[in-house]
Amino acid sequence: LAHSQQMECADYIGTRVFDDEGAMVWADGLLTTALRDPCAIIAIDEPSLNPAACQMYQTILDQRYLNIPATGERVNLQPDQLIIALDNTSGDGDQSGAYHGTAPVNIAFMDRFAFIAKASYMPMAAEAKLLERYCSAAQAHAIALYAQAVRSAVADGTVEQTVSYRRLEALAILIGSGVPQNTALVTAIFNHVNHADDEEFYRQLAGATLDLNN
Repeated sequence: LAHSQQMECADYIGTRVFDDEGAMVWADGLLTTALRDPCAIIAIDEPSLNPAACQMYQTILDQRYLNIPATGERVNLQPDQLIIALDNTSGDGDQSGAYHGTAPVNIAFMDRFAFIAKASYMPMAAEAKLLERYCSAAQAHAIALYAQAVRSAVADGTVEQTVSYRRLEALAILIGSGVPQNTALVTAIFNHVNHADDEEFYRQLAGATLDLNN
């Protein structure tokens, strides 16, 4: 489910609206609609929740049902239905300002989730295999190897900004289309780096390790 700090509980639960004949009828919100679907996996963009939405979810996670005060209806979670939260900040929010709108998450809300699993990037071989959809196997391997070097530099504190799979995919598409390496790198990678020092590292690493047009 998409969330923002501006969304109200009514956006999730629902509200009364006028139908085509001018009568007031109930319209389910985003969350209520999802709860009625036995196959739905409800994914919450955790740092974008406002406090009121956090409180609403806490009750659902504890009791496995949603009360709709306006109608008196109780909507139960389906027996095998999952609610998962997604958070790139481990609940701490972003202090750098690079990810505007990602606020620290209420600890009580995080405690409602039974398990926390930390995800990383795909193994290099798997990432390269996906990139082969857009360029040659050799080019895909080189791009994935470059990404691994950047991420290692982030891990040891050499640079701050990492490179996402989206950037690699964009680079592979350009290279596979015959765009010259320098142009492809500038538009798909370098122009997306926010810090000048990081960009210089990206450029130097590419110059030393990449030869994608041969």
